[in-house]
Amino acid sequence: MAMGLVFLNLSNNILIGSIPSSLGNLSNLEALDLSLNILSGKIPQQLAKLTFLEFLNVSFNNLSGPIPQNEQFSTFQDKSFKGNQGLCGDQLLNKCVDHKGPSFSPPSASDGDNDSESLFELYWNVILIGYIGGLVGGVALGSAFYPDVLGWLERLFLVENKKLLFLLYLLFSSVLVPFIVVTAYNKSVLCLV
Repeated sequence: MAMGLVFLNLSNNILIGSIPSSLGNLSNLEALDLSLNILSGKIPQQLAKLTFLEFLNVSFNNLSGPIPQNEQFSTFQDKSFKGNQGLCGDQLLNKCVDHKGPSFSPPSASDGDNDSESLFELYWNVILIGYIGGLVGGVALGSAFYPDVLGWLERLFLVENKKLLFLLYLLFSSVLVPFIVVTAYNKSVLCLV
């Protein structure tokens, strides 16, 4: 896994299964957004190891069980967990009845997490393929139509400064085109899955 990953936003991607416990290995992760999916099961205790995590949103899924309790998770407000009827914890009105405080259990083969991890890895491959394809396509098309794109950007943003125009061109060719390709590619793959 990518140890240097800082921000992971997989919200609104129709992800199913449980949250992979291997996300706890992303030691530099500062923001994790898994909201608006169809995730089920418990929030893995391994996520409590993410000491840099400043933002967490798992709202509007089908999660259940206790929210991991440690200093990091106690900073997250109830809106991070909203829309998960089966969740309980100190942050929510629904308190856990037999919650015995923080506990850590290492992942085992009986966790039943392997299927969702392989599904999670499949989506990573799809995102990576789509982004690289979009980046290559964006740069290739942008290079081929460089004067036309600059003229279009100049008319669209009413900018005459060539440096600013070039920055807009870089934004267009390396960010927007790959984003469009990734979105289109992900929607077509999700239809197949």
